[in-house]
Amino acid sequence: MSARLASTKIWTKTSKKGKLETILGSDLGDLTLMLYFAKKGSEQSNRLTKLLQDFREEVLVKKGFPVEIMLVSMDSDIKEMLEHYVNEQGQWLAIEYDAVARRDLVKELGVKADPALIVIDKEGKQVVSSKDCIAAVEVAVLKKKNIDADIQSWCKAATGWDFEGAKKNLPVVTSQQEFAELLLDQMNPNRERVELDRSPEAQQARLASLYQQQMEAFHIPGQIPKPGSAPKSKTELRVESPDKIIADLGHKAKKRETLSPEQEQKRLSEFAAAQSEQLKSLAQGFKFESPLYYKQFPDNTYEIVVNASNGLGVELGWTDQSDEQVIVSGFRELPSGTWGPLEATGLVIVGDQIVAINGVPVQGLNMEQIGKLIMKQRSRTQIRFQRKVKGEGV
Repeated sequence: MSARLASTKIWTKTSKKGKLETILGSDLGDLTLMLYFAKKGSEQSNRLTKLLQDFREEVLVKKGFPVEIMLVSMDSDIKEMLEHYVNEQGQWLAIEYDAVARRDLVKELGVKADPALIVIDKEGKQVVSSKDCIAAVEVAVLKKKNIDADIQSWCKAATGWDFEGAKKNLPVVTSQQEFAELLLDQMNPNRERVELDRSPEAQQARLASLYQQQMEAFHIPGQIPKPGSAPKSKTELRVESPDKIIADLGHKAKKRETLSPEQEQKRLSEFAAAQSEQLKSLAQGFKFESPLYYKQFPDNTYEIVVNASNGLGVELGWTDQSDEQVIVSGFRELPSGTWGPLEATGLVIVGDQIVAINGVPVQGLNMEQIGKLIMKQRSRTQIRFQRKVKGEGV
């Protein structure tokens, strides 16, 4: 974030249409800012606004770049600016109309016409020209080309962000498989990766083993639900036995030795496909969702960055008055019926202490104060947790 705008009042959109909240520039942390100079009714501005909406969602947010767009209105009055920002602009920031910085930046950066799109550094100086910024956005959105290297160079020039260093200390996950591998490595750093034997016999053995592991992992001994009974909770994963699946496929009981190799291969393929489909169906409410960032520290502390635009889906609790630590006391579904972003990662558990939100310590804060911290940066909410392990004091 530019120190030039540290004391400037900035508008940010909320989930309720037409409702704006005011924050200070200093609340934006180390974000790299793309200043967007535009006014209502300009055909060129309207075109660029549509491109920027796609660029922000598909590139900046989706890939987790520490970059945000900020409108610098060139409208004739505050009424026109509000109508323009609320109804036509994307889910980005805007400098308040009456802010001195809004008028000064036009002069300081030499903006003579709209639209203009300029990346600034911490001192408010231009580091990427409007021509280059707009060209990069057009390449990314219209030609679908990768401009990650360009954005990284912008961030380094604007705020000194070191992406190479961040990669070493802060793993960035871009797929479900990548996230699962990272999680497994952290739980068991010494695990060995081996190439799978993909023969039909080995595949059948793995499926049988998987079934056994799932029965042991997801069912309490002595309380295995009867076939057809409803699962007790959304985290209970039930898988039918291989014999049941084969019976459902219409196979009559046959001895293996009576099947030809072709029939055996066909049966194995159908069994594998049915097992895969069943697991996929049952796991719809049990999938991990990758956080934007995840970093683990040696002292049982970890940081997660998630998109909290639709809420976090957590219930908070407080310890006794001697320390007033904030803890995760439970989870709840979002209004849409989906899991909250923290629960969906699978990393946060009930009892984890919330140490800080967006870099601000939360010990002793009440619910209203914590809510305001989250609202300041909802699309990229950074939360630091600490987990108590057995043998430690509470």
